[in-house]
Amino acid sequence: MNRISANCLKVSVFVIFAFFTVIIFSRPLHAGDYTMQTNLNEVADQMARWSKQYGTEKLTPEARAELSKLLLETSQMLKEMAGKIDSKMHMEHYNKLQMMKKAWDPFDTADRM
Repeated sequence: MNRISANCLKVSVFVIFAFFTVIIFSRPLHAGDYTMQTNLNEVADQMARWSKQYGTEKLTPEARAELSKLLLETSQMLKEMAGKIDSKMHMEHYNKLQMMKKAWDPFDTADRM
């Protein structure tokens, strides 16, 4: 396994672990719950797309580099979601998720699979 794919695999496993940790500990939250839930669902959907695309091993080196960057950003966002609960942060996460989707658009092949 080459170095980039090994790093992406490690990052993917960490992000998935962090995602489920956030899901488990965010259940008792009431304030802003819908927005948090919406953002977490967006993260889960996007990670499912990335996972499906990464699993085909048809990604170019540029796509792998972009995916690695997006996974690191997702990991950081999940850490922030676990620690801060205010409406401003929810909106920032929503906006960041939309930017991440746009950044992945040139590499997105999920509709062609």
